[in-house]
Amino acid sequence: MATTATAQVIMRTVVADKIVKTFEQDPVLLDMFLDGKNNKLNSLGAGIAAYVQENPSLKSLLESDYFPVPGETADVLMKITAVDQAQSGHISGRLLDIPDALMLEGALSRVTRDDTETFKKKLNQQSYMNGTGVLANVTARVTGVAGTATVAGALGVSRLIVGARVNFYTTAGVIHQAGGSVSVITAINPSTLVVTFDFVPTDAAGSDIIVAEGSYGLAFHGLAYHVNDEMGDYQGHAQARTLYSRLRAAVIDAGGGALSVSLIDRLLRTLRTMNTAGVNGTMDDIVMISHPDQQLAYEQLGYGLTRTVAASGNAKLDLGFPRFMHKGLRWKLDNDCPRDRMYFLRLSTFQTWMNRKPGLFIDANGDSLRLKPGSAVYGWDYQFQMLCSGDIGCTNPSANGVIKNLALVA
Repeated sequence: MATTATAQVIMRTVVADKIVKTFEQDPVLLDMFLDGKNNKLNSLGAGIAAYVQENPSLKSLLESDYFPVPGETADVLMKITAVDQAQSGHISGRLLDIPDALMLEGALSRVTRDDTETFKKKLNQQSYMNGTGVLANVTARVTGVAGTATVAGALGVSRLIVGARVNFYTTAGVIHQAGGSVSVITAINPSTLVVTFDFVPTDAAGSDIIVAEGSYGLAFHGLAYHVNDEMGDYQGHAQARTLYSRLRAAVIDAGGGALSVSLIDRLLRTLRTMNTAGVNGTMDDIVMISHPDQQLAYEQLGYGLTRTVAASGNAKLDLGFPRFMHKGLRWKLDNDCPRDRMYFLRLSTFQTWMNRKPGLFIDANGDSLRLKPGSAVYGWDYQFQMLCSGDIGCTNPSANGVIKNLALVA
């Protein structure tokens, strides 16, 4: 019969190694970031120095005139600090009934691999958001016991899971807690976008956001944060985006309109004028990324270009388009990308600062599996925890762009 010690060894060695090799759940954007440059953080954080304003000095000289007053270039030092993301899982105490180490390895591998895939998927979803930790945007609600929330279609219910413990917040970051602050999801209807909870705070509003319990403002700073043209603070520097336009990305608001070639070309033109490589610099390093819905919208633009071919001499009839690009730029799809957005990214401007990459088990005194604690006894259930510590930073936001508020494809 297997022992707890055997299980601990398998968790720390065999299982952890297998998880890395068998991960299949498509955390597209997160993997793109993790494949890039990774930096280490200390307790004080790490800095990003950015050249944001050129020397303003200029004067046309008369004979024997004075030179202009000296000017200075402007550099800002921004700061990245770690945010910690965690997930817990459990395995029945009956694992010790498994007769040998090989079978135990299989049982542990299945459970922990699936949990790790889920963890990375959640982090991939955060990689698109603004750091607040928003999981869904509420458009209507019914408060009280067995209350409900209808959520907006751009994010939909893809970030919500039955059994999840969440809070309702205002968009300004004020928690709703009249009658109770924690709501547990009991049912999800993906067709109507209605989510049912055990309880919805009685002061919850129809314009709230839903956030994982105790997590507001503690999530990764993803694309909605970096690829943004709003004013205000940025990466730890007060009023950085108000003072320096070079820290704002190229943004086109479609205003609910459908994706068009004109919108894409306008965005690319804006990126070209903001490109630090110059107006004639290469655009080949741009990667387009969107939800499959926006690729369908693009495909529909080309339906009128299909033509009738002779029926004889053709092996098959194919009226679709097998690959999608625009001006030769790569186009990546990700189900976690908000349905109303299309991003244009220079991945070289993004870096991860990770002290612990996702999928690593937390060892406490050499133990990855711990009995569930009670008030005076332990439960016959083994728990394990995963932790990711770090954040995503951007060295040059103006090199990136987004078309937002696109029409949702039915």
